[in-house]
Amino acid sequence: MSIDASDSFTFTKAGVSGFEAIAANTSRDFDWSVSGWEDPAVASLEAKVELPDGYALSAVYPNPFNPQARFTLDLAETQRVNVAVFDMLGRRVTSLHDGTLDAGAHTFVLGAAGLPTGTYVIRVTGDTFMASRRATLVR
Repeated sequence: MSIDASDSFTFTKAGVSGFEAIAANTSRDFDWSVSGWEDPAVASLEAKVELPDGYALSAVYPNPFNPQARFTLDLAETQRVNVAVFDMLGRRVTSLHDGTLDAGAHTFVLGAAGLPTGTYVIRVTGDTFMASRRATLVR
């Protein structure tokens, strides 16, 4: 199973309008304001991909990261879950969890200690689903 996701947001661009404003400002240097932006930290933590049967895996935040990144997994039912981190050559570099998790929200932390700069794949496999996220470590 492969899940692709993209985040989006709505914003409003407001500025001077009308012929009078254009005529009054011959340099065309308008003062624009933007609203509707959400706090990126909150938006990233809330951005979750819905998995079949009510499972959800959040985006990795912050990304890129240093010294650590977080993500959450919501489970609809208790099941065995493996959370492993791989480098771009497919080598397992660490395991964040391997065992049973109860239904509910679970937060995981990927630490930079012992890892070189690069992109990593976090693969989460449960009894009824599999999903992955990328995380980039910068030094």
